[in-house]
Amino acid sequence: MKNIFVFVGSRKGKKSNTYIIISRILDCLKSETQEQINIDIATPVSDEIKLCMGCGNCFMVGGCSLDQNDMMSVLKRKITNADMLIISSGVYLHNISSDCKNFLDRIGIWTHTFELAGKTAITITTSTSNGNDIANGYLCKILQCMGANVVANIGIKLLGKNPVEYPDDQLISRYADIVKENLDADNHLNISSQQEQLFQNMKEIMKNNTTSYDAYIWREKGYFECTNFVDLIERKRNEDNSR
Repeated sequence: MKNIFVFVGSRKGKKSNTYIIISRILDCLKSETQEQINIDIATPVSDEIKLCMGCGNCFMVGGCSLDQNDMMSVLKRKITNADMLIISSGVYLHNISSDCKNFLDRIGIWTHTFELAGKTAITITTSTSNGNDIANGYLCKILQCMGANVVANIGIKLLGKNPVEYPDDQLISRYADIVKENLDADNHLNISSQQEQLFQNMKEIMKNNTTSYDAYIWREKGYFECTNFVDLIERKRNEDNSR
């Protein structure tokens, strides 16, 4: 059984344009495949996510005190157990929503520890007219920094149309096919040149870091022994499979 984790960064929850469109895509996906798929959809409405305090404790000592008082510890487990991530947001001033940004801030340490290495991800944004490229680009960049293989960036401009009817069913089916094809594909080793460079840069930084938690993770997981990012993905994949 495949697992998909979806985050919709809207306080409108199930009433948001983004949620409605993603629900249509996922309903189409389920109708077009016989494989059993478990889908978890989280929003700031369904799952309380307290505001990141910017204290830096996650980088320095590990863990987040806020995890004890909201749903982030549960969401983190769902993310790490997922085969595919779909991170989505409406477009606000040519960027993602504040709730989507806060969600990413709460897992910000993963940009140093590559927690999403080997996972497939898709970004989806919705707008009234423009700004999707910038918002999708930001989501793609952060997910790649966390190690994910971003296989598609979908930007939907509603232009005043009803999300129940637009995009039309044919386009919704195409989006569902993108999800299905990449959910089935063994493309965990597909990386970008930027990710390889980020790995090499982070490796040098962590070599000179002997006190923080992120450096401890590098030592504990043997990332310093990896010569490239593909090696890290393979090491992490073997570790995950042995659990």
